[in-house]
Amino acid sequence: MLDNGFVQYLYHGGFVAVAMYSALLLWLGWKGWHLYRVNGRRYIILPLMVVLILGLSIGAPAFTLNRFSVNITMFICLVLLMRRGE
Repeated sequence: MLDNGFVQYLYHGGFVAVAMYSALLLWLGWKGWHLYRVNGRRYIILPLMVVLILGLSIGAPAFTLNRFSVNITMFICLVLLMRRGE
């Protein structure tokens, strides 16, 4: 069983999948930090969710027994950004 999100993406999709996963995490983190700095405390949820995704990706205990929680959390972050129109 693969407990590391990066190893899982490497195993199933190779270096391209790991690069895309890392790029998406970096973009979400940058965008969340930017929104937090510009708009204040009410936008703290996105940077905190990115930290949660990173923690779950490196093997921290997940809320469920599979990696679906990591993927759905990333999807929630993207929906928050698209809903905002940023």
